Amino acid sequence: MPKKDGYEASQEILQLYDAAGIKPPLICAVTGHTEDSYLLKAKNSGIQRVICKPAQEIDIRELLDKVNLES
Repeated sequence: MPKKDGYEASQEILQLYDAAGIKPPLICAVTGHTEDSYLLKAKNSGIQRVICKPAQEIDIRELLDKVNLES
């Protein structure tokens, strides 16, 4: 993303939902960064799920199942 990264975007999305009093969406990142520092940064910015590249079908299916259960 040219203007901000996914961490910043996630924080802004969550702030908007919080300000409006709306339940926030599930935010998931797909990334090649699997180091602990990146995973911690994702968690701290409000990203609830991280799928590492190359994404495995089972990981995507589990995420979709979780989204369907929360809907």
